[in-house]
Amino acid sequence: GNAQRHGQLRVGRRDDGGQGRYHDPGIFYKVGDPKEGLLVNVGGPRSGKYLKASIIAEFNPGKKSVINEDTHSLQPDAEVKVNDVATQFLRSTSLEDFDADKQEEFKKQLKDALNAALGGGSVYDVYITSFLLQ
Repeated sequence: GNAQRHGQLRVGRRDDGGQGRYHDPGIFYKVGDPKEGLLVNVGGPRSGKYLKASIIAEFNPGKKSVINEDTHSLQPDAEVKVNDVATQFLRSTSLEDFDADKQEEFKKQLKDALNAALGGGSVYDVYITSFLLQ
């Protein structure tokens, strides 16, 4: 009877903008070069400083405009947008905003910038796996 179908009820809604803790496992994508990550000048052209960072974004697999269902990878145009937005975001971030104690806010702002470019709820989270400012 109907009892068997009960197991399919999901906790949390897909349309909560990615804010809920309950979502399908995301698709992880390393921003920039697959090995090197991102390398950008930061703090303005005369600062002489650059940032080498490995930033991984977790994407909502249900976003067809962003994720290719068959390959479970980013759509080519989405990949271009992600790399462009992340690079511009890092370039325009002031040096003091790279402080370790501001990293959570930094990650949230980058996630918001990516979602603004790709459509709300596209990015669940942003992870920083390495971060070298010199």
